[in-house]
Amino acid sequence: MKKIVFFIACLIYFNQGYAQDLYSDSLERLIRDQTNPEEQTKLEIKQIEHLRYSDVDLALMKCLECEKKAVKNKSLLILDIQFQLGMIYFSKGEYVQCINFANKLLSDKKNDYSKAIAYFFFGLVNDQNKNRAKALDDYQKSLDYLADLNHKDFKAELYNSMGNHYGYVSKFDESIYYFNEAIKINEANGNLTNLGFNFNNLAGVYERTMKYKEAETKYMASLLISNQVKNNLGKTIALLNLGILAAKQKQFPKSNRFLIEGLNLALKVGVKDVIKIFYLSLYDNFKSTGDFKLALENYELAVVYKDSVENVKSMKSLAFVEGALKKKEDSLVIQKLENSALEQKAKEFEIRKDSERKTIFLISGALVLMLMLVLIVIIIINARKRRKLNQELFEEKVRVENKNEEIVDSINYAKQLQEAILPPTNIFLKYFPDSFILYKPKDIVAGDFYWFEKIGENLFFAAADCTGHGVPGALVSVVCSNALHRAVVEFGIQQPSRILDKTRDLVIETFQRSQKDIKDGMDISLCVFNSNSMVLQWAGANNPLWIQRLNDQKIMEIKASKQSVGKTYFAQPFANHEIVLAKGDCIYLFTDGYADQFGGPKGRKFKYKAFMELLEQMQLKPMVQQHTILNREFDSWRGALEQVDDVCVIGIRV
Repeated sequence: MKKIVFFIACLIYFNQGYAQDLYSDSLERLIRDQTNPEEQTKLEIKQIEHLRYSDVDLALMKCLECEKKAVKNKSLLILDIQFQLGMIYFSKGEYVQCINFANKLLSDKKNDYSKAIAYFFFGLVNDQNKNRAKALDDYQKSLDYLADLNHKDFKAELYNSMGNHYGYVSKFDESIYYFNEAIKINEANGNLTNLGFNFNNLAGVYERTMKYKEAETKYMASLLISNQVKNNLGKTIALLNLGILAAKQKQFPKSNRFLIEGLNLALKVGVKDVIKIFYLSLYDNFKSTGDFKLALENYELAVVYKDSVENVKSMKSLAFVEGALKKKEDSLVIQKLENSALEQKAKEFEIRKDSERKTIFLISGALVLMLMLVLIVIIIINARKRRKLNQELFEEKVRVENKNEEIVDSINYAKQLQEAILPPTNIFLKYFPDSFILYKPKDIVAGDFYWFEKIGENLFFAAADCTGHGVPGALVSVVCSNALHRAVVEFGIQQPSRILDKTRDLVIETFQRSQKDIKDGMDISLCVFNSNSMVLQWAGANNPLWIQRLNDQKIMEIKASKQSVGKTYFAQPFANHEIVLAKGDCIYLFTDGYADQFGGPKGRKFKYKAFMELLEQMQLKPMVQQHTILNREFDSWRGALEQVDDVCVIGIRV
């Protein structure tokens, strides 16, 4: 039954435009009659949205035509058209094309709506590939970019996808929250079609958590809305879900009413897979209530319905004719026996019947005995197979445990190697007595690292975040740390921006030795400090620098260059910044792991604003106390949730 419910959910998602050709035709007429280009484009977007569920190839053709015309007319709706184009790629299962399309949208750095759409598609594809943590991060980034925008229809789509995501990972409270948020928006906008699907998705969550009363209420809401917008398929699915829900509660008469009404409607719509599920559900109901004749009829209809409804009717007619002929033959035999006038023949008949009964009894006894012997043999064979299988499973378990132990030992040794490239904290304390390093890897090894070099009077230090975490991130961190070291020590570069430029060249050069297109790299905040002149030079790749002046209650932020250290499109030289510090000023370098941690009462991100406010509150405290407070606050916020990324924060008071 779980497979049936999953099939229904997929059917709703991919066929919500089914049987709405009349609506599409009416839109076509409105498009032809509309003279305002922008209003005509809005109607075309509506038509594409409906076509992508019933005829995805036609939807793709019209979407490309609409995009070409919108670009020519410089339409303000170009991103809405491109959103439909991305949804078409996803519906066709062309996930690589979908990702390439999202990357293209992401290149528009000045448009937050474009970025929100891009991360939305990243989330959909990652959810499809069961990369749950990455999908949630993508959805959250999309939501962050939407914060100051007024695209409510898109936000409802995003909330619905986040509700589905939390349902996949069995976080039902969060799933219900986001489905309700989508419902609020669609109710306010009057988007009844999507509202019906929101109610159906929400009902599915309640059904999975055995809140059957709430599930029935939401399924009924979906049924009423589908009826209102004349969506026969949506109405059919709602009736099927209501029937299955009632059967789960052993309310078989109520279940049969929903199923029979839905079956009649499904026969009109003509979706054979759904009709088959109706027959299977009725088969389960009749079998449960002991009506085996009706159960058998519905099971046979479910089996043969894959060919056509007409074949089913023909088979039923043939069965009726054969039954009538048999009844007629039985009647003639009985009449012939009744008209027999020979008592002797009647006695012989009785004797023969008695002999047949004895023969049948003996044969039946022999068959039962043989069957028992066969069963005993089968039981013995199965017992031997089970013993052999249990032994094989035990041996395999031992092998897996040994292999896991070897892997963990290897990773622990890799941790020792990675720690060898990290500078000891006592070196930091030697040159910066009032400082701290908060370093919390997500796994045994990490993609984040901190770095330090001293050349002459200049102190070089950085906090870096390499692509990924765990073993892959650790491997990338070795490459990036080595490239930083070479840029400073081997090539003698001392300006932070030029160090990052050279490091990027060295990282790309290292990965180009592979035949694969590797785009890994790092985000970094890099400082060069001269303690004599108190001059701090800084450059950053995606990660900013925060400065807390001694007599200023607010932190000053210096923004980083919006590019990574690695292979990227449209790479630019990194910007260099020079700041004169005063004694008692504090500087903070960090990766994104602290601000991106999920937690708190609602399971949301900590975010950079709260991070900055926390540092401002403890401005006058010694750095060692700041380290303790930051660590305690992080663990308190995370609670029982999993750490989502590596964490690296460096604080220095000069």
